[in-house]
Amino acid sequence: MYTVVIIDDEPWALQGLAEIIDWEAAGFSIEGKFTNSEEAFAFLCEKEPDVVFTDVRMPGFSGLDLIEMSYRKGLKCEFVLISSYEDFEAAQRAIRLQVWEYVLKPYNAYDIQNIARVLLRHLADKPGLSRLDWNASPEEILRGSETLRKRIEGYQSGVLYLCSHPSELPGGVADGKCVPLLVNGVGSAFLVVSSEPQEAWPAFSSDGRKQWGASREHRNIMASLPKML
Repeated sequence: MYTVVIIDDEPWALQGLAEIIDWEAAGFSIEGKFTNSEEAFAFLCEKEPDVVFTDVRMPGFSGLDLIEMSYRKGLKCEFVLISSYEDFEAAQRAIRLQVWEYVLKPYNAYDIQNIARVLLRHLADKPGLSRLDWNASPEEILRGSETLRKRIEGYQSGVLYLCSHPSELPGGVADGKCVPLLVNGVGSAFLVVSSEPQEAWPAFSSDGRKQWGASREHRNIMASLPKML
């Protein structure tokens, strides 16, 4: 059963969403309900639930801020954003953050049931996240990367980008296959691989935003993985 956390500063809305459908029958267990975004974020970092329903506007930091902070921490939750009114700026930011769904109040049981049904199928098909240890020896890194090896079999070259979310990847990398990783002690990373060697891989822009950087291109991806880290 997949886990769900609900965050809304209005207690009646929080309880209403918790009771609007039979979550267990839908394949989910509600692990936490919060009216405080800071307490909710601490819980997400500790438990890392599968799905988070969060209101947009809350005291402290907003639902969008919470989502961005979660991605920076390397959390792999799927987020459903809830808003009381149409907010174009919030919707645009949600798209950039690749939020799973954007729901307007008032919603009904059919809306939430449909979201839960689609999420259930998505989570069942979601591949396991490859975890690598930044401080491990080259032998240990390669020995623990069998799942990753299968996912990139047949690709000739690749670059490891260290950033918190795919939306932060440089423009132009979409032509390659993007494989999400979790690097212990560092956070999120994305191995972008291509079936053909590339003349040049895009680099992060120097626009003042905090970016982690990228490795150089490697032609023998698996053998070069320890060097990328």
